[in-house]
Amino acid sequence: AIHAKELYKLLLRTARTLPDPLKRQDTIHAIKDGFRQSRNETDNARVEELLREGQSKLEFLRIIAPRRPWHMSSSSTGRSTYHINEDGKVVAGGASSRAGGKAIKDQGLDPADIERHHRLVRRQQFGR
Repeated sequence: AIHAKELYKLLLRTARTLPDPLKRQDTIHAIKDGFRQSRNETDNARVEELLREGQSKLEFLRIIAPRRPWHMSSSSTGRSTYHINEDGKVVAGGASSRAGGKAIKDQGLDPADIERHHRLVRRQQFGR
């Protein structure tokens, strides 16, 4: 059983990792408003129902939020460009870091996960 204060902190912490600034702000605002509106609730059954609802929302946030906030883009499009060099290293940045690599768009993928994928593909000798 999770306590309301702990659930509140987890919801806010998870909401802060959302990559879209507008969605992040709206979600944090909704969490705070929801807890403010129900803070004086005294009916135990209703409190349990609210806690279950909050846990359900936390689970949903954990699904849509990245596992770790490794990059928060500040560009106007909300996307960043990453390049994979010939040696398989993922590099963030513009055309200067593109030397012989392929450009990929940030779609919520962790560069470390991409590097791991490429290592595993090479290890399995695919493409030879």
